[in-house]
Parts: sequence; structure tokens; C-alpha cells
Amino acid sequence: MSDNQHQWDPWSLPTAFLWIVFFFAGLDPERLFYVLREVGRVDVLHAMVNSSHFITVAFAAYLGVYAYQRCLEYGLSRIDAKARALQFGLLGLVAFLSFSLFQLLHLTDIPVPNLRVLVVVVAFAKVSAWFYLLIIVLRYSVLGQTEVFANMISLFPSTHRPGGTGEDLGKASSVAWIDTQSGTVTKGPAATSGIPEQTRSRANDGS
Repeated sequence: MSDNQHQWDPWSLPTAFLWIVFFFAGLDPERLFYVLREVGRVDVLHAMVNSSHFITVAFAAYLGVYAYQRCLEYGLSRIDAKARALQFGLLGLVAFLSFSLFQLLHLTDIPVPNLRVLVVVVAFAKVSAWFYLLIIVLRYSVLGQTEVFANMISLFPSTHRPGGTGEDLGKASSVAWIDTQSGTVTKGPAATSGIPEQTRSRANDGS
């Protein structure tokens, strides 16, 4: 891992303010979509995009790319960085879901109980993901915690071993591997039976 520290500078607070504006804009993409269309005086028939889902996908993709770059800067491998970026982007899709929280004010107007429960669950998931992502971004921007993206809770098992190299991970999942210098065949953890702990063999052996 990289020991580089993110130095706090005068631009940290303005950056944090822009992130807050970004997150509040994505909290209700549908409302933002109609506001932007009214401000730009875009006709529905001539608009290139007629869905607020475009904002959801665009915001989530931006967060994913941002998390990927921060993980690389901290020293993670590209595979681990991509895994965390993918998770960050998926959480962004939930946080910026085109779902208005104002629907909770009219919850009693929904006649089907199961639909009311569904609305509450979606709203809870959206708000939870929104706060989680905002806290991570602010910890990086304001507090200078450069490790926050790399140390985020990962849902991908392959990212739970940050200290292992690609060679170590390959050995851990192999039936056996060969040391090209000594010609030693060593059984890996994935081997079930039939391979001794260490078997001497030579490169020119025909057996």
C-alpha cells in the first residue's frame, strides 16, 4: 500500500461543497431532469434524452471512475481497484435512483400494503447508500483520509486479501505449482489427493 498522505489545502472545503451539491442534485434525478429541461428550454420532441435515468447512470459511472482512480493512487492493484469501483458504481445507482422521497408523504394513499412496504424499503436503501457514499467522499476530500476508498467494505471476496500478490493468490488457488529453478512440484491447497507434499522432478525427465 502507498503511504502517501493527501495534504489538506484551501481547495478542500470548496471541493467538499461541490460534492455536497453533486449529491443533493442526484438525490432526486427526476426533479433535476425536469428543471434542467425547463432551464434549457428543450422541447421533448427534439431532446436527445427524455429520461431521468440518464442522470442516475451518469452520476453513478462518475463515482465509479473517481473511486477507481483514488484506489490506484493509494496503491491497490488494478483488479482490486476495479472491484471497488464497480461496487462504488452499483451503490451510486441505488443512491441516485430515480425515486422521489416525497412519495413517503403520500404513503397512506397507496392501497396495497405490500407496495407501501416496497416504497419504504427502496427509500431506506436509497438514503443509506446516499449517506454512505457522501461520507466516504467527504472523508477523502475534507479529512484527507487517502485510504478510505481502498479500505471500504467490499462485497467481492477477491478484494479481502489486500496483502497478497498475484503470484501468491495463484498459488493459493492452484492444485500444484512448479518451481522452475529447482524443479520442485509443490502441492497447493486446492489439491484433493494423489499429489505428495513435495515431489522431486527434473525438467528433462521423460516420465
